[in-house]
Amino acid sequence: MKKLLVALALIFAAPVAFGSADYLFPDVAEEHPNFEAIYFLEARGVIDGYEDGNFGPDDPVSRVQSLKILLLGSNIFPDENLRSQFPDVPSTHWGQRFIAEAANRGIVSGDDSGTFRSDAILNCAEATKILLLANDISPATPTAASFADVAISDWFAPFSEYSKNKKLVGDSENFRPAEEMTRGDFVEMMYRLAYIRENELDYFHPIDEREVVISKVYDGDTFTTSTGEKLRLIGVDTPEKGESLDPAATKLVKNLILDKKVTIKVCPEKRDRYGRTLAQVFTADGISIGRELISAGLAREYIPSKCGIELEDEYLALQKIAEDSKVGIWAGESEPPSEFFGECDSKNFCTEMTSCAEARYFLQNCELGSLDADSDGIPCESLCGE
Repeated sequence: MKKLLVALALIFAAPVAFGSADYLFPDVAEEHPNFEAIYFLEARGVIDGYEDGNFGPDDPVSRVQSLKILLLGSNIFPDENLRSQFPDVPSTHWGQRFIAEAANRGIVSGDDSGTFRSDAILNCAEATKILLLANDISPATPTAASFADVAISDWFAPFSEYSKNKKLVGDSENFRPAEEMTRGDFVEMMYRLAYIRENELDYFHPIDEREVVISKVYDGDTFTTSTGEKLRLIGVDTPEKGESLDPAATKLVKNLILDKKVTIKVCPEKRDRYGRTLAQVFTADGISIGRELISAGLAREYIPSKCGIELEDEYLALQKIAEDSKVGIWAGESEPPSEFFGECDSKNFCTEMTSCAEARYFLQNCELGSLDADSDGIPCESLCGE
């Protein structure tokens, strides 16, 4: 059976958020217990929201909905013509192919009467089972149960024991096997298992410093790792696409980190409103990419929130040296500094912008969502390109 979570990790983005309303899903505030999980998987293209823009983290998830999330999130697209063999799943059911694909892979089976109950709400025991089986994890029967409400004779005992040891579920004395799963809770389990695999951990525990490989450099301050994680370099703002020094900043970064293993130190806020991980980036030799860009005059110090605040004095000092030396953007070869663009209420639309730098300034500092209709972190594509 194909290891689905490997695919999940491989497919697993821009100013720092100024409030929960700025995040992609209006109903997933930073305080929500599943916030990190939802944005971790959304940034990797694994999940999306409803047509109204919300994610519905507290909505119950049905058995068939969970299979759709799990399969599509693992980059598996069942054939449209697949039909399940369960008698209670009519040929017109929208989830027919997901049920059939999961059954073919041994992820699900019918109950004692042979029915699937596709629209029944997924419970905790079922969720743990399908997630582990989908990833070729078949835990052995435990010799003792770790949860007060689980007996070793229960069919779900192996799955509950594994989830306990790997911390896929909350730290509690009870497993609550019959408890209904929400969309947020199911995504949380997917996230934790993906995070364990992606970071080669023995069990789930968030880490603020880790090694990754940079597979793509978009510009001087935005990158993607080999696992699909999108990074935003904190403390700096580099020239945008179309600006004269963008190629120089991008080239410097590519020479230092492209296709190489680096260390990232993640900001406590962890993600911006586009789902990108906010971090400092260091080469294998300990070279700070932010310091290199500032020193070369290829970036301005940019710290709009608490992320990177500890870098402010150092980066401003390095920037002053670059300014005095008239290198890079301080040699008068690029767009004017951001402070020359005017007050936030002076412009509102892309048609009023004269450059990519100006559009980015208004998006970052004035929270003008009208400049970024597709919410990809790039304002006014006519000016800033892809």
